[in-house]
Amino acid sequence: MLGALFVGVALGGCGDPSGEMQGEGGEGVGGAAPQVGGGGQAPSEGGAASGGGGEGGSGPLDTIAMDLMSAGAPAYAGSGSASQPEAASDMDHGTAWNGHAPDWLAFDLSAKPEGERQAVLVAWNAPHAPDFIPASPFDGMAVPVDFVIETNAAAGGGAPPADGWVSVAEISGNDRGAGEHLVQMSGASWIRMRVSSSTDASGAVAIDLGVYAAPHGATDGWLFMGDSITFMTMMYAFSDLPELVHASRDDRFPHVIDAAIGGTSTTTALDSIADTLEGYPGRYVVLAYGTNDHPNSFAMETLVQTVLDHGKIPVVPHMPWSTERLTEGVEINAMIDALYVAYPEIVKGPDLWSVFEDRTDLIPQGDVHPNAEGQEVLRGAWADSMAGIP
Repeated sequence: MLGALFVGVALGGCGDPSGEMQGEGGEGVGGAAPQVGGGGQAPSEGGAASGGGGEGGSGPLDTIAMDLMSAGAPAYAGSGSASQPEAASDMDHGTAWNGHAPDWLAFDLSAKPEGERQAVLVAWNAPHAPDFIPASPFDGMAVPVDFVIETNAAAGGGAPPADGWVSVAEISGNDRGAGEHLVQMSGASWIRMRVSSSTDASGAVAIDLGVYAAPHGATDGWLFMGDSITFMTMMYAFSDLPELVHASRDDRFPHVIDAAIGGTSTTTALDSIADTLEGYPGRYVVLAYGTNDHPNSFAMETLVQTVLDHGKIPVVPHMPWSTERLTEGVEINAMIDALYVAYPEIVKGPDLWSVFEDRTDLIPQGDVHPNAEGQEVLRGAWADSMAGIP
């Protein structure tokens, strides 16, 4: 069922070099972005690369590893065993905790060092959401709308405590299909997400939930903006990108948000980037555009400036090779090379042109979208690039 939900959305879009929107809606959607409140904020990580940085790339970055403390942690839910709370932390993107608001999901993190249970990133993904900012809610989307993040200092090793819960974040009117929230655990053993309403009339909610040690902020949080190539490749339920990075760097397990929209170009992204970045605490913002662009209207520089103005690090790859974009693709990638020099704050993404050049077995003749094998190759290229950051 999950695959059927995504297929129609993923394929609409990227193949039109005119840069016109196709079928996705594309615009940033109104509604309040998730806001972190209640308890104290985790310390800001600043968002900018430190050090100088030579031609065509950023300099050394601060420590970015965030221990995924919730991986395999004991999980509990208000709905009982039928709600499969362990599915929220089992590292399988194709499974999720299924509850019915009002409901809650809790992790016992007492086995983790107290030093890691201080400032944390609580990150969730709703695998049935069609986009990062869905155009409108519908039954079956199962996205939390109003929820509270709470901690508890009671000892772990048993059932969740009945009382003593302290609110550290309160989110109202959420309109996102995924979220990251920096909160203070202050050494508590327990953390839970208590959902009071969802997008579904029945109150159904389905999420994966991760809790990361984040002493310097959301330093390994990645938000991928782009067109349908990125959208279909990075869909949460089917993407193994964090696991690929972890396989190369066992100290790393990034949290990834797929905020790409089919059919978009750098020009149309200008209309949605402010909404997309609102409330996002992560460090990195990927700008994977070009296939729907033309050189005379390529607005990547403005997107880069917008990301920098938000205190984040822009990550820009070369656009991928395809038989449909041979001439303009070379020109656009030359423009990206010039931006690497003009903006040393940019982190270079993978050279997707070289990765796919003449590989019609991965991007078929007459198409711009990678096939299933090509999508895995694309994720592998991103994993190599991400794992290469100090």
